Amino acid sequence: MWLSGTANDGRQLCRAAPRRARPRRPLRTTLILLSVAPLAVHARLATAGTMHFVERTAPAGLDWDHAIVGGPSGEIERAIGGAAVSDYDRDGDLDLFVVTGDHTADRLLRNTGNGVFEDVTAAAGMPMDLRLSSGPLFFDADGDGWDDLFVAGVSGAQPRLLLNQRDGSFVEQTVKSTFGRISVSGDTVSAAYGDVDRDGDFDLLLAHWNVGPSTEAGRLWLNDGTGRFNLLTDAQAGIDAYGTFDYTLAPNLVDLDGDGWLDIASTGDFGTSQIFLNQGASVGGLHFLRVTDPAVITDENGMGSVLQDLDADGDVDWLVTSIWDPDGVALPGQWGVTGNRLYRNLGDGTFEDATDEAGVRIGYWGWAGCAADFDLDGDLDLFHTNGWSDAIAGEFHADPSRLFLAAGDGSYLEASVASGIDDTGQGRGAICFDADRDGDVDVLVANNEGPLRFYRNETPSPRGLTVIPVQPNGAPALGARVRASAAGRETHQVLHSSCNYVSHQPTELVFGSAGATHFDELRIDWPGGGVTLLTDVAVSSQPLVLSRGVQAIPISSSGLAMLALALGVCGWLWLRR
Repeated sequence: MWLSGTANDGRQLCRAAPRRARPRRPLRTTLILLSVAPLAVHARLATAGTMHFVERTAPAGLDWDHAIVGGPSGEIERAIGGAAVSDYDRDGDLDLFVVTGDHTADRLLRNTGNGVFEDVTAAAGMPMDLRLSSGPLFFDADGDGWDDLFVAGVSGAQPRLLLNQRDGSFVEQTVKSTFGRISVSGDTVSAAYGDVDRDGDFDLLLAHWNVGPSTEAGRLWLNDGTGRFNLLTDAQAGIDAYGTFDYTLAPNLVDLDGDGWLDIASTGDFGTSQIFLNQGASVGGLHFLRVTDPAVITDENGMGSVLQDLDADGDVDWLVTSIWDPDGVALPGQWGVTGNRLYRNLGDGTFEDATDEAGVRIGYWGWAGCAADFDLDGDLDLFHTNGWSDAIAGEFHADPSRLFLAAGDGSYLEASVASGIDDTGQGRGAICFDADRDGDVDVLVANNEGPLRFYRNETPSPRGLTVIPVQPNGAPALGARVRASAAGRETHQVLHSSCNYVSHQPTELVFGSAGATHFDELRIDWPGGGVTLLTDVAVSSQPLVLSRGVQAIPISSSGLAMLALALGVCGWLWLRR
């Protein structure tokens, strides 16, 4: 059933949008903080209602393992894995693609409703070969409004592109896609997408760990609008200033300085995390400028990445997961010990270090993460996986995943075990998504050389709203900035492709109402200009689909399938414009 979801006076209001370090604590102090933290966590959870997670991997149909025949060979094979999420069949539920190593084929898992998944790999025509895939990514490659699938790979596994046939099946594109005909230099561990040249289609940015300075690795690929990708060399793009070696692990395309052009924020191992600002607004074309400030961007081993407006001030902040060693001893040439970094955006694409103020340094050997309002109190919380299996890294063989709950004052309290998330595997990928469409955010952990772990958020009577900003053809409106106000709190989130390492988040945003039954105001600033303003919006477990110039529609899963048909017709007309 389709229901009106516009402002309380029945109108959708649109108008032009205006543009708009502390030292590390000594070990003794850290141990004291760890000893008192559980008391604060229990108090925090009491104020957050009864938010808790329950491990439901097998009942959800997600009991799949990642394994490498003969065990990992070298560092890169210990680092790979991951999963991708999308409503690829447009039935209203979020589906998954998971990489499984080379002991069995990678799996396409369709959500049958209520967060239960079925294996449709063969039925969807997916490749059944055995390879070491990594960093899968759903995105609309050919501009038809339906999500296609990109899969990276290492140890000889070349990137592949699978086009969505809009009937539940995929076809590997070997004719139109450059990826089907060339070899990239070295391994490809992960990828991000976005319209970097603002020509109306989605381009790709790839991460190739361990690339020398004189090597053209093939990082930035421009889409010609049909799903054919052509290389823009590092020199042409202005991204050839990585230093001695490029150890990028998690690339991202997101507007950091508010000029409407997508910038690059990439985490990198061995002190190589980088920021490149897109100069398109000033030079009239695509070119990046490296602006990394080594006095601020100090993470020693940048692994995972979380980019979101954590302090609700209108710009994108950056959590970089890194390595905090409980032994306090660095191993030169292997890892540092100073942990995660939280870089606060100053509004112009420059940052300050807010790590210790936030209290998120202690993450062990961190990998993929996400920002989500798990307890629906109106503040964005943080989650990330971790682990390292090398024989010389025994302290990281069973380190725990981390859940940092926002305290509301810019600081966070670690609450993973207290909240029911007890994964101590070799976590690499993480997806935070509403798998069962009950209005709160669940967590999937993708382990290297281990099983998937699925944690269902079973907070009773969740009060929030999922917002899905889309383009006229149904593709995600990347760059949309959404602001939600309820119960005296305001949350800001930005829709982007959010590569957190070898996984990414769904292109939808979940907002908590802090217990209120309505949001006072919901504002969407659209990429390219224009504003949608809704008032008195009721909380709901049903997603609110918003398209610029189209009435807002809170809609059920069956209704989303109908909406897909309508958007498909609109998309056909849009493509012919």
